[in-house]
Amino acid sequence: MTNADRFWVAYEVRFRKAAQRSPLDYMCTEGEIPQVVARMRAAVERKGIGGVALSPTIRATARGLKIKPTYKGISAFLNEGVE
Repeated sequence: MTNADRFWVAYEVRFRKAAQRSPLDYMCTEGEIPQVVARMRAAVERKGIGGVALSPTIRATARGLKIKPTYKGISAFLNEGVE
């Protein structure tokens, strides 16, 4: 599993928990969460992490993986091992 895969699996878990805690803040159903996560991943892969806002969920995912929750820290983690 690549670092990017690890990050997005952890992000989906955290996103799901956050959406369950605060459904009005996330405005998606349980069934829509995989698509929302896939769209976020696609945006990051297309634009780089600097092309998207560092949401509380992205920051929490980074901290959970012991990554510095900054554009630079997350970008380095996602691109580690990628040639």
